Amino acid sequence: MQSKSRDTFQDRLAAQQKAKAALLEKFKAQPKPDDPEVQERLARAKAIAEAREARVAERREAKEAEERRRQEEERARIAAEAAEAKARAAEQRRLEQEAKRLAAEEAKRKEAEARTREVEAAQRAAEVARAAAEQARARAELETTMEGRAAALDAEKKARALALIAEQRALREAREAAKKNKKK
Repeated sequence: MQSKSRDTFQDRLAAQQKAKAALLEKFKAQPKPDDPEVQERLARAKAIAEAREARVAERREAKEAEERRRQEEERARIAAEAAEAKARAAEQRRLEQEAKRLAAEEAKRKEAEARTREVEAAQRAAEVARAAAEQARARAELETTMEGRAAALDAEKKARALALIAEQRALREAREAAKKNKKK
């Protein structure tokens, strides 16, 4: 409280004593601990405190249960990840084996195709060689036949030429003889 500047020291001491007395009266006016109103208020406070403690205990239990649930979920997740990793590894091994098997089959198939191509090429080469030999033999026969014909034609031409020459000589000689006879 603010004291007024006109208050004296005695006034202030009296005001202090009045305030102390008022506090003391107020304290004395409070109900005693065995008063039913106090008992009721204490019971309410105790009930509130117990309810608070119960809520705190429930929260603690809920947190612990949640933590246990999270730990279980984590363990389950880790186990699932491990199982999935195993499954992926097994699948990877299976795929690798499948790839090796397919590669081996592909190599065998290519090898068989290469052998087939080689056999076909050899067969074509043999057919080409047979055809070339047949052509060469036919050409040789044709040449021998043609040479015979050419020789026959040459002989016929020679005979005609000789006959023509003889005929021409005979005509010349006849003309000369006719000239000689005319001159005589």
